[in-house]
Amino acid sequence: MAREGIIIKFMMHKIGGPETQGQARVDTAYFRVESTGIADLTRKEEMARVQEQIMATGVTPEDLSRFQRIEKEFSPESHARYEKLRTIVLEEWEAYRAELLEYQKTRRIKDPLLRGYFRHVRHNVHKKGNGVLVDVDQLKDVVKAQIQRGDDEVARYVSYAEWRASLDVEAGLTTDDAVQCVEDKRRTLHFIEQIRNVYTADDRVIEPGSGTGILSIAVASTGARVESIELNPLTTILAYRIRERVIREGMIKDGQVKITCGDALKYQPSGRFSGMVQENLYTGQFNELQIQIANHLLDYVDGPPEKKIPAGMLIGVELTSIGQEVRKRIAEKTDFVAKEFLDPKDEAQLKQMGTPRAHDYINCREKQPVGVRNRFVVTVAEAGVIDSVTIFSLVQMSSQSRDFLRRNEGKFLGNDHVIMLEGELEVEAGTEVAISISYRAGDRPDQADIQVKNLRTGKETRNIKGSQTEQPRARALVA
Repeated sequence: MAREGIIIKFMMHKIGGPETQGQARVDTAYFRVESTGIADLTRKEEMARVQEQIMATGVTPEDLSRFQRIEKEFSPESHARYEKLRTIVLEEWEAYRAELLEYQKTRRIKDPLLRGYFRHVRHNVHKKGNGVLVDVDQLKDVVKAQIQRGDDEVARYVSYAEWRASLDVEAGLTTDDAVQCVEDKRRTLHFIEQIRNVYTADDRVIEPGSGTGILSIAVASTGARVESIELNPLTTILAYRIRERVIREGMIKDGQVKITCGDALKYQPSGRFSGMVQENLYTGQFNELQIQIANHLLDYVDGPPEKKIPAGMLIGVELTSIGQEVRKRIAEKTDFVAKEFLDPKDEAQLKQMGTPRAHDYINCREKQPVGVRNRFVVTVAEAGVIDSVTIFSLVQMSSQSRDFLRRNEGKFLGNDHVIMLEGELEVEAGTEVAISISYRAGDRPDQADIQVKNLRTGKETRNIKGSQTEQPRARALVA
């Protein structure tokens, strides 16, 4: 407990994230960026710049396809490091989860950090206006959401959001989700391979949104020093346990990894860094304030471009049709497409109605606009019905051409988002369809403005919108 290098302040933040410097609204300008040092650009200038960046990645039409082959091979050393760290994470999670389950039953806890956290939440922070302490049963529900997954993922997410909003105790991914990131083998291998290629003992690296800390430990295994920041206190305590385990096993040295529980948007580092690792890259930059976080932390990173991992992210869109049968099955449950509903690589379930188009590029090595606002035209390949748009992303791991974490290559965070439209749009082969997309990085998919228009008939439709202030039933269909 007294070991140097962990800071847990237990500063909880409300759901939705604060309005902080570097965030901005999307308005009538193509990009409108405030307080980030990025000048306003005209639509034409910005489109030209984005297309240049997209072309510089070496991306091909085959790369954008849902049906592309995954070709990248990883070194035996990266595989060995991943398997070792995965084993440690899962063993520590099993022991930690057992303690949380014990708390569910008896309200007793052995871990001193965990015991201190619960004491802090119950007695020091979350007193209501009438002096009533936090409801213990409600706190136990929050813990349950961290460690157990139900059949209805949307109901679980909404309940979790309600609990943490009322208690103001949890934020970020659940601890179980952080563990699932580790189980995403190919995604994690992409990062471990690049980490091994670029960092040395001379580096000092920062990782926002570090989860279990597996990538921070991978960085430290190169000899570098790391500061990791995690918003969720229960996940931070798990990361601390994992860090202590790898120190005991001699994988890293004491003092190499500093763990801080807090909001990366407000974090004030105690020095300069040569590199940064960003793993929380959601499809389309939905759901996560990663651009805003990077804009803040890049002020503290002085190293060369290759020390900032990954290099960037391509964001694309594909006109699709899921059909009436799938729509009905979705509506009967929660309007949320999990993998049991839809396989994005199955053309029978998700029919491609237009060639996938990369329309935006996020440069992870420089400050970026936080707004996406774009309009472009796609030609339909064959007659049919458009009832959804699929948003996808490719993560560019390095400056090397076509070095991508590809569509649906991983199991978590980066899978295609299939967004249902309010109405069906009938099209003929050769029809030109205009797509307009506007949202702010960190928005939920149901908060985006997406319009699809048949330029031949003039008919148009748009995405199903959710509440701008409350978490709705999920309308963004995550494949």
